[in-house]
Amino acid sequence: MSKNKQVLAIVLSVAASAFLTYQLFVRAGDLNPSSAPGDTMHSLEDIYCKITNCATSTYGLDSPAAPTSTMYTLADIYDVAFGNYYGKGWVASTTDDQATTSLTQANCEAAADWEWFEDGNGDGDTDDPEDGICVKTTTRIPENWGGTETSDNSYIMAYDCTGSFPNGTTTPAAANTCALCVADCYDGRKDLPDQGSYTAPDTSCFGYESCYEGPITDEVLKNWPGTRLPTFSDFYGYCGWKDSGSNYETGCSANKTLGNYGQMMGRTDECLDLSNSSWEWLSERIYVSSARVAGFGACSYSGYGYVRYGVGFRAVFRP
Repeated sequence: MSKNKQVLAIVLSVAASAFLTYQLFVRAGDLNPSSAPGDTMHSLEDIYCKITNCATSTYGLDSPAAPTSTMYTLADIYDVAFGNYYGKGWVASTTDDQATTSLTQANCEAAADWEWFEDGNGDGDTDDPEDGICVKTTTRIPENWGGTETSDNSYIMAYDCTGSFPNGTTTPAAANTCALCVADCYDGRKDLPDQGSYTAPDTSCFGYESCYEGPITDEVLKNWPGTRLPTFSDFYGYCGWKDSGSNYETGCSANKTLGNYGQMMGRTDECLDLSNSSWEWLSERIYVSSARVAGFGACSYSGYGYVRYGVGFRAVFRP
């Protein structure tokens, strides 16, 4: 190779090295952060509380007490994300003096006037989200749905809960007139929202106006954990017919049709004998002044009643 070519090769090599070095430095990120270090990830508790609207705990490096469970599992998150409208997501208290009894199948079966339905929708299996439900076999007749003599289905009276399952009660005693309140308190914990600034039903709202803006919304009722009023799906899952006794029965009929309102559910193992019985409150709002009811005529039939009416009710829970 001639001397000129050697010089040219050296020059080109140096130029290429300089170009690559320049590209590396230009493309490299800034090693100095723009702000102080902070959390950039969400914990399982963050996700759980985002769904259930609970407050996340704050943890430090120095624990003030003995180690205890502080995490939610993926199963917990799955239940509240995809099954919470069936009443799941309730955890017994370990620090308070009430709401200390867990809502489990074993505690359901041990409680008087409560029955466990493994096949919660009567389809012959126990694999569906709505399977596994505890049902109170006795009913109560309150003065109304949410504690008001008016037709405001977004309102709920002021109340609190005391005790533990199955003997939790409402306080003050006046809250015994409210179906939502009593059903919520069988587990000893208030799970429905407080009144906030909506301390009285709106008596000026009529028709389809949007002035009913209390704390009881469709979303609140769908995500109601613990003991609660049943949904229509719940009701249809335990309702059946044997002799119109309105009580818990085994050996229920699979082929009983009453009135003009459809076939009973197809299960024969167990049921609450509620077809051709009285109306019962469910946990679903209808229009602005009513709530859904079921049980009159046939298990497959539902209607609606003004929330100021005194309709019977029962409670349910799902672990």
